[in-house]
Amino acid sequence: MGGHAVFVMPEPAPPIEGACYPRPVDRGTLARHLEETEEHITLSEQHFAEQRALVGRLQRDGYDATAAKALLEQLEESRALHIADRDRLLRILKELGE
Repeated sequence: MGGHAVFVMPEPAPPIEGACYPRPVDRGTLARHLEETEEHITLSEQHFAEQRALVGRLQRDGYDATAAKALLEQLEESRALHIADRDRLLRILKELGE
């Protein structure tokens, strides 16, 4: 044999259906993303509850709550996106056998 080394590149992992990652991601990374998403859900629920209370106070005291209601809707949409992301990550981890 000569003094040449032969390097074989591993085949890339097949893409995970429904995943939005541009390259293969290991379970640890997915688990970390899931943990972060759970934290985002907790925070978004707190923000939503605080904003809903603010809207109630504004309305009760006779103030215009239009802007506060608009923000409440945005917080609800954000919360729904975090929940959808969590559910997607859980599905992917389940498909990977986690």
